[in-house]
Amino acid sequence: MNTTLEEPITMSELWNAITKGKPHKAPSHDGIGVEFFKGAWEIIKTELLQIMNNMYRDDKVLENQLKGLIVCIPKT
Repeated sequence: MNTTLEEPITMSELWNAITKGKPHKAPSHDGIGVEFFKGAWEIIKTELLQIMNNMYRDDKVLENQLKGLIVCIPKT
């Protein structure tokens, strides 16, 4: 099973992850929502897959990619 986890991300795995995103939800701090990835898929898919695999395989993650933004929303 470990060898499977070490294999590069496939195009179908990436698309599956993107399609699981909920539309009309607040995007991350970069401002890019799931609608962009779905709408521009045919244009960006090859480069996006390459970026994701470079990050995964070569452990090339930028410092700002390790940070997240949490916003507390009070419920009434």
